[in-house]
Formats: sequence, structure tokens, C-alpha cells
Amino acid sequence: MTIKTIAFVVNIRKPESEPIALKLLEIAAEKKINCKLLTQYPILKDSLKGVDVCCTIGGDGTLLSCIEEAILANVPIFGINVGKLGFLASVAIEDAKHVFCRLLEGQFKKVKRQLLRCTSQQGKVVYALNDVVIKQESYSHLIHLRVSTQKESVIEYHADGLIFSTPTGSTAYNLSANGPILHPNLKGYVMTPICPHSLINRPLVFDSHMHLTVEVCSPSLPEVMVDGRPFEKGINPTPLTLEMSDESITLIEPDDYSYFKVLREKLHWTTASP
Repeated sequence: MTIKTIAFVVNIRKPESEPIALKLLEIAAEKKINCKLLTQYPILKDSLKGVDVCCTIGGDGTLLSCIEEAILANVPIFGINVGKLGFLASVAIEDAKHVFCRLLEGQFKKVKRQLLRCTSQQGKVVYALNDVVIKQESYSHLIHLRVSTQKESVIEYHADGLIFSTPTGSTAYNLSANGPILHPNLKGYVMTPICPHSLINRPLVFDSHMHLTVEVCSPSLPEVMVDGRPFEKGINPTPLTLEMSDESITLIEPDDYSYFKVLREKLHWTTASP
């Protein structure tokens, strides 16, 4: 892949982002690469049109905010983390200059990540790289949710909500709710209840070809969040249809990237001494 134009999406609310962005812009300019600096959140429509690579500087939220435009423009994303965990924006700020130079030299790998397709009863379609979360709009009440496949009922929940997570997003909200970690190459997705009023309910992992319908049986308006952003304010989008999409997003990783090394470092796993 020849890189001629890079869009830098910078989260200026994080003070550490701007200095590293300016340094990377300088490096790119020295290599005669065209640059776009984007600081609006979320980025404007068609901001990534004509771009070869989108480099986000912030945290996972900054990267997630670019997903919709990256899908439309078919642009791969390279994430530099100045946040806390940073599973998606996997390059640490202290390594940013070195890894960015390697990127410009072609020392990287492109990986496809599955997206979860979410369709409302009104026909609106959105895509999630991490997760779709359904909650009660009022946090003082449980929400009653019914989940079914194309052919049969699966389960009903009285809970604070439900998380539908991709393998990529399994280390985010899903993990905090005691959901399983799914390797990003796994073809499937997981449904994890949030504080269910039950002693036996556990997460369920579904095949990527399984289509689910989620109905809200509670009388009040639900809150549906897609990668941390509201699905559509003031409108009840349920019943929702959920399925793994044929669409995917491309992430750029250093050529020596190790998923299990990231897990060990971010989650403070220990390994036995040799």
C-alpha cells in the first residue's frame, strides 16, 4: 500500500495528543505525504474521502468515532493511544514516533475486524465495531427484554440491560460485565446481561450467521447505544435486528503486534517463569 495522504484525527481534549500530532505531521511532511488535521468530534461527513490512512490520536473512543466514515471511504485506521487502556488504539504514545516511521516504511499489517449490523424497526442501519448496548432510559428500573432467533425464542431478561459485543469489543463493556474475551478472529458475537435479576443467567456466544431480534417489553423508552453513541435520540428503535455484517473495518497494526501480549499488559496478567 502506497501512502500519499494521511488524515490525523486528534482528540484535543487530551493534552498529550496535540504535541504528538504535530510531531507526526512534521515527519509526514518530510516524506512529502499530504496531511489532513481533523479535530472536530465526531469528524464531519466525507472527512476521510480521498485518504489512504486515518491515524487517530486519543483513545479507543476517538478511533470508534471514525468507524462510520472509514467504512464509507474504505480507509484503514491506525490508532495511537493516549487514553487509559487502548485495546483498539494499541500503539502507546511513547512508541508513536518509532511505529509511525515504520508504518511509512511499509512495516505493518492490515487486519480485518468484523462489524455488528444493527437495524431498527424504522429501517435505519448502523454498524458497531465494539458493541450495541440496550438499557432502560431511567436507571431506577429494570428493563424487560425478549431475545429470539429467526425460528424460536432464546431468552427473556429482567436486567439493567444487554450488551451485544463483537470479538473486537469483548474486552470493553462486555468484559466489565463479566462477559468472555473472544479472540478477534472468532466468527461470532456474544450477548451479555448487565446485572440480571437472576442467579443463573450467563453470557451466550452466537454463530456469526445467527440473526437475533431484541424486543423491549417494558413500557418506557429504551436507550440504545452503538459503540458508545446514541442510536437515535427520542425514538424507540426496537425491535432491533442484530447480525454480523459482511462489512468489515481494516485496522493497521505494527508487524510485531501480539494480541496476547496486549492482553497481558492491559489486564495485568502474569505468566509463569521459564
